[in-house]
Amino acid sequence: MNRSTPAPHKDTRAARRHRGRVHARFLVALAAIFSAPGVGRAAPTWLPPDVISLGGDTCGVPQVAMQGDGSVTVVWLRTLIGAQSAHIEAVDRPAGATYAPPYPLSDSGTSVYDPALAMKTDGEAVVVWPWWSGNVYWIQAAIRPADGTFGPPTIISDPSWSADRSTVTLDPSGRAVAAWEINRVEQNRSNIYVHASVKAPGQPFGAPQAVSQRSDFSMGPVVDSDRSGLGAAVIVWSRLLGRSGSSYADAAVKDASDEGFGTPITISGPVGDADHVDVALDGTGNAMAVWQRWHTTSESWRIQSSFRATGQPFSAPVYLSTAGRNAFNPRVAMDRSGNAVAVWQKRDANDMPRIQASVRPAGGRFGPPEFLSPAGVDAWDPSVAMNDSGTTVVVWRQWDNTYSRYRVFAAIRPPGGPFGSATAISEGDPNFMTYGPSAAIDEDGNAIATWARLHWIVRDQVVEAVGFDAAGPKLLDLWIPFRGAIGEELTFSVRPLDTWSSVVSTIWDFGDGYTAEGNLVSHAYVATGVYDVTVTSTDAVGNTSTASGSVVIDRLGGAPRQGRFVP
Repeated sequence: MNRSTPAPHKDTRAARRHRGRVHARFLVALAAIFSAPGVGRAAPTWLPPDVISLGGDTCGVPQVAMQGDGSVTVVWLRTLIGAQSAHIEAVDRPAGATYAPPYPLSDSGTSVYDPALAMKTDGEAVVVWPWWSGNVYWIQAAIRPADGTFGPPTIISDPSWSADRSTVTLDPSGRAVAAWEINRVEQNRSNIYVHASVKAPGQPFGAPQAVSQRSDFSMGPVVDSDRSGLGAAVIVWSRLLGRSGSSYADAAVKDASDEGFGTPITISGPVGDADHVDVALDGTGNAMAVWQRWHTTSESWRIQSSFRATGQPFSAPVYLSTAGRNAFNPRVAMDRSGNAVAVWQKRDANDMPRIQASVRPAGGRFGPPEFLSPAGVDAWDPSVAMNDSGTTVVVWRQWDNTYSRYRVFAAIRPPGGPFGSATAISEGDPNFMTYGPSAAIDEDGNAIATWARLHWIVRDQVVEAVGFDAAGPKLLDLWIPFRGAIGEELTFSVRPLDTWSSVVSTIWDFGDGYTAEGNLVSHAYVATGVYDVTVTSTDAVGNTSTASGSVVIDRLGGAPRQGRFVP
């Protein structure tokens, strides 16, 4: 246990004046008053990447999610070299720890692909994927309860039909919605529909239900649910009108009070050629959908969006990208308050594909698009994640002329602020090519990006992950005495835990001109008074967290009553 020492920078006369203010404050401060911890963000940093899969096979299409405490789960597809099979793997990283060894989610010796992951802040998670039954593909799901492990995979699609392109969402209450395509042969004709299944909190997935109309080809569903656990969800997909070639963006809505999804509606308007849809919901069930749309006048693809307030129809589509030069592959995210960020690829005046973004404040309109990636190099495959407070991370892969390979880049946007500059977060190496980046972010602004990295020479493809350390340590189990006596040795303790980095220092300021360093310290006061105690922890990249409370010192003896503050 560390004992206190004088703080040389303190004004001792001020300290004596502080010790003299005794009785007035003492009478009104018989209990400690604790303030919420403050988080310093002076040194947010992307850390070096880690290889989190095992080598020897081909690992790709990673998906990532973060818990509220900063713990991470990543899933990916492992294709066995020399075998006609693949399986889904996962890896976990508790906050402040290292990545555990990967473990399988699907059965071995089968064929699976394209896992989709959804996770709650407490660690409950759902993963879905298509699985080869020996005759057709079915959709399987694996469920992990909070503080538990993934259970065995179960079939959630109708086994009568082949299923494909599954997606899943999980809201804060534990309600999950999975959606997928089915290929159904009717009257000697193959039709593609969208089906969905709802999992009530603590229950298995229910029977699948048809979501799209049964007259056209409905493909590529995407689903999201509200960020408050109210029960609202929206599924969007692309619908090909018969065999004419015209395509539309459709949606089906489940409001909080609905048992299932309502009648599908077209949200892209009466003119066709809409494709590559995405959707996001806020904390009240408001929804934002985006897609790419062929603009006949400029003969180019442009990005459109439509907003739906809870209980209302979708708005008329509006363009987000400018006319001329193709824009494609849009993604959208919303925070709890309804702020939205849309990202996409846009060809610039030199016909280079670059990453663009547009920001929409809650209740407002999308602003002018801005390029996130620099001119002169092509950029692809944007992924966007946004926490409840509005902090946004966008990752993409971008050509690096120095190494003649694609690397992963990222840009961070604080709530209400501008995007920061693009930062390379994968290795600069002529032997490495990256694919399929994915990102997640927690409420402290800590983030993670994952991707597949191919070694160009040995052809070994692994999954890498890199953390963004944006916040100081969490100050867990903080103890400050309510009260003590003159000369009595008092104990102060805290358990600092940083999501990504090591904790390098924890400093206590006892408010009387003395300080101490350590997680468990002691201090004796020499005069009566009410003293403001502050503890500050710093991580290895310079982020700090601070919390404070008050202790009353009087002339009475006896053991001090303890107070506890849990951030």
